[in-house]
Amino acid sequence: MKTIPEGFNKLYATMLMVALLAAIDTTIVATALPEIVSSFSALEGMALVIAVYTVSLTIATPVFGRIADQFGARQAFMIAIAVFIAGSLACGFSQDIAQLTLSRFLQGAGAGGLNLLPLAIISKALPTHLRPKYIAPIGLVWAVATLSGPILGGLLTDGPGWRWIFFINVPLAILAVFMGYRYINLGDHAESRVPFDWKGTGLLSLFVVALSTWLFALGGTIPIGGWVFWAGLVAVILVGWWFFSFEAKIAHPVLPVRLLKSPAIAMPALLVALTGTALFGTVGYIPSLVQMSFNVNATTAGLVMFPMVVAFTAIQIFMGRYVTKHGRYLGFLKFGSIVGLVAFASAQLIGPEHGILGIVGLLVAGAIGIGFIGQLPVILVQASAPKEQLGSATSLVAITRQLGSALGITVFGILFTNGLVAGLNRIDFPQGVTISGLGPKDIAKLTADQWSQVADSYYSGIHAVFLASALATLAAVVIVFIMPKTSLAKTQ
Repeated sequence: MKTIPEGFNKLYATMLMVALLAAIDTTIVATALPEIVSSFSALEGMALVIAVYTVSLTIATPVFGRIADQFGARQAFMIAIAVFIAGSLACGFSQDIAQLTLSRFLQGAGAGGLNLLPLAIISKALPTHLRPKYIAPIGLVWAVATLSGPILGGLLTDGPGWRWIFFINVPLAILAVFMGYRYINLGDHAESRVPFDWKGTGLLSLFVVALSTWLFALGGTIPIGGWVFWAGLVAVILVGWWFFSFEAKIAHPVLPVRLLKSPAIAMPALLVALTGTALFGTVGYIPSLVQMSFNVNATTAGLVMFPMVVAFTAIQIFMGRYVTKHGRYLGFLKFGSIVGLVAFASAQLIGPEHGILGIVGLLVAGAIGIGFIGQLPVILVQASAPKEQLGSATSLVAITRQLGSALGITVFGILFTNGLVAGLNRIDFPQGVTISGLGPKDIAKLTADQWSQVADSYYSGIHAVFLASALATLAAVVIVFIMPKTSLAKTQ
């Protein structure tokens, strides 16, 4: 039976820190968004600042999976961390919403590698039966960092300013460079003679960008049913078909779509996409809701997430230990998906009259449900994939999650913004207060009735988001009950 390799603990500590960096920037902007929107007078760009990071991360994730398999994990890691540092600096120095959006795209590209490589590197270093114990904390760090991002973002926004939510990445990322160079030494051999799948990478990028652009345009100016709507939809379908058919034919694709022929891989990959979207797709909009509905500062709005973080953390620690010891997991998947469905569906009953505690209770219930699923789908895919394709298989499930999240967050952003703006357009604001520049500082200028209407507008947006989360979780419930069972035996 294989055991933990020598020097693994130092490698593991490095991967935990890297996972923290990539994850926290997914949502750290959440509590800063009202200040950013107010600074740049760009309410319509709120959703794009969050979504473009996830879109870029989605495109980059399989690229770094293939780079790791072809050229080695250390080389892939160094490229990813360098791009992430450059993107973080560019975000911090942005002077308008367009610059910030482009910089977030660059930052997300680096995060795509940092999102994938910890899972792939740890999996290559350990036998199958030990992976749940060590991969669960990696997933836990990702989840806790994602959920805690608004808390840190609030502290920095109320302190040195919102630009520091990006600058704070730089010293930690530089430290990760030195640690990664020293401790990532897996003895994996670069497949330097195998040509890199540049065409597949380009098609993937075109597909994700085309689909996201179409969705954003649909949420803004394209009338449903018009010729532009149908032309855009046909274009997205054709590019998607071109990408998947091409990847299925070549020997060394950037995304090993042939693995999806196995239900033991395809269903867990889809499951992690749906549940990740349902929980984490909503997180980015909760702090803005709390700030504008209850007139609290960014730090307090971020702290609303803390009970959710505690609940998710406790469940994930328990899951990692139990599954490692007993190898049983199916009951947890069923229970978690059902609890998540009930939580998100009941969100339609929550309004401003329930106060902040109503939001906290809802988030904790959702975190408990999704927490019982956690990183189990990733482990199931890795247990079913050939060892020589472990990096690419991990990237497959990672990009499935990220593609689902990117599209989900894009759709959630459209739903939230449309619901919010529709409500705000019905309010007769006083002179000097505009919808595009509406921020926390403007609440003092409003009458009690106007503020109440603002709160109702934010809740209209968040209700639409949670309804979409409930539908995603319902699909997850169906998958859990029909997916094949995968052995996590200690002999693997």
